[in-house]
Order: sequence, then C-alpha cells, then structure tokens
Amino acid sequence: MNNEDFNLAGKRMPYAVPDGYFEQAVACAEAIGERKIKRQRPWLWGISIGVSSALAAVLVIFICNMYLFPAPPMEQYQNFIAQMSEDDLANACADVEYMEENLYY
Repeated sequence: MNNEDFNLAGKRMPYAVPDGYFEQAVACAEAIGERKIKRQRPWLWGISIGVSSALAAVLVIFICNMYLFPAPPMEQYQNFIAQMSEDDLANACADVEYMEENLYY
C-alpha cells in the first residue's frame, strides 16, 4: 500500500453535498430566527376576557340589587297575610302541605 492512501483515509467525506448547501442552510436558519412568532390563539384570549367581564358585570348587578332593593320587612308579609281571605289562606296552606309531602321526601 501507499502512504498517500493512509493520509487521506480519515479526511475524505463519505457523501457528497450539493454546491451552496451550507450557505442555503445558514440563510434559512437566519430567516426562521428573524420571523416574528405569531401569538398563539388570540381568539381564546378574547373569549376569556369577554366571559370574565360578563361574570364581573353580573356579580356587580347582583350585589347592587341586594343593596338597592332589600327584602321587605316581615311586617309587610304579616299585613299581606292579614288581608288574605279565608279561601286564599286555605289554598296557600294546602299548597304548602302538598309541597312538603311530595317534594321534600
């Protein structure tokens, strides 16, 4: 064997690369790095902001209604019951008894 064959054994490429391959790979990598990354799922942010805003509005309305329109005092209920006729009272009592028998058990 020849000494020249051993000197070139580890320095040769086992495959051929097309001309300009490395320049093109570097250019593609730079293009990918410079590209702006799009925001992921912008519609999801819109939906979540909308739903949370709606829930906050409902909560505010609920709390405001509790303070603006409080439950009437017990005296009004007692006056209402005192003004009811005997038939209306009997019907109301029958309805309450029916609900107690059928709905709660």
